[in-house]
Amino acid sequence: MRDLLLYVIVVAILIGCKDPQDCSLPTNYTVDQARLLLEVETIDKYILDSAITAQAHETGIRYIIHTAGTGNSADMCSYVTKQYALSMLDGTTIVNFLGGVTAERSALALDMAAWQIGIPLVQEGGLITLFVPSPLGYGNVARTFNNNGLNVTVPPNSSLIFTIAVMKVE
Repeated sequence: MRDLLLYVIVVAILIGCKDPQDCSLPTNYTVDQARLLLEVETIDKYILDSAITAQAHETGIRYIIHTAGTGNSADMCSYVTKQYALSMLDGTTIVNFLGGVTAERSALALDMAAWQIGIPLVQEGGLITLFVPSPLGYGNVARTFNNNGLNVTVPPNSSLIFTIAVMKVE
């Protein structure tokens, strides 16, 4: 028991002593550049063909800020509570948790690169849609979600559309 208490105290001290500038440092997004460029072209064509007005981020993500929000802003040290919808460019809805009773809380530093890039573009209370090339999303790994009792799989190397409601930033 004494060892556990000592461990908790040491961890608390270490967490409290982090350099505040570390929270704003950009993450090094090492990605397959050829794949990224190919998918950015596909996303740009989708946006053009769908008559969508989106902004371009230097990383290759395209985004629409529906609501900027007025609360706290997220950085890499933030815990963010959010709801989201995920679909593919072909219109397939993978999951839709927007407006539901459940929300996901996670450390932004542990989220996928696309969320690390996109979520800080809005504040608490904001709503953003991200058009995500796979190198900044799930990459070359398939991902299966439970959508109302049905398993829906995102194939490897899929460009994705996330609409994210940022509910709380801590």
